[in-house]
Amino acid sequence: MIPGNSVITVTPGKVIGIGAKKVDVDNPIYPGNSGSPIVVMGTNEVIGVLTEAHILELDAVSKKSFENEDSRVKSEIRYFGHRIDNVKRWQGMNWNDFRKTSDQLATLKFELESLANYLFKDDNAYEAFEELAKSNERAVKVLNKRASGKDKVAAIRDVTRFMRFLATRRLQKIEREPMYFIHKQNFASLKRLFDHIVSAVKVL
Repeated sequence: MIPGNSVITVTPGKVIGIGAKKVDVDNPIYPGNSGSPIVVMGTNEVIGVLTEAHILELDAVSKKSFENEDSRVKSEIRYFGHRIDNVKRWQGMNWNDFRKTSDQLATLKFELESLANYLFKDDNAYEAFEELAKSNERAVKVLNKRASGKDKVAAIRDVTRFMRFLATRRLQKIEREPMYFIHKQNFASLKRLFDHIVSAVKVL
């Protein structure tokens, strides 16, 4: 049973191998399917949770092995799930907390991408971020006036300081929220974008 995008479908496949911590399957993984149960259809037993995929770099010998009719592994893409029979402790799930954190991460993603567009791209996509658009308007008004060089530098610095504030504000708020595994992964990715933005703002 493979859930994704608020639906549940069955993706048939075979178990290729079982290790100490992982199950190797040949079911394809689609966006949104991470965390799906790996079910033995004959017994309806859940033996694992789908977590990752790896693309192998094959040399000539490996390619021959894959092409061998006795090979259990037929694809250079390998799909893995965590075994659940040796999990020592399960983390309880509070769906209200899960949705709240998910929504805040989505907002953080929007805001950080808007800030990145403002800094690194020559387009107006950032204008959807209302607070940033207003800050930019204020700076543009100063820059278009017959203001002194000092005032213009101050206007630019005000925007960069405000950008850093916007990025830091949401990040710190989410850090205080309960996070599950998928949240921690997404947060780590957004934190890298945040650090990139802060480094660019420091230069300005």
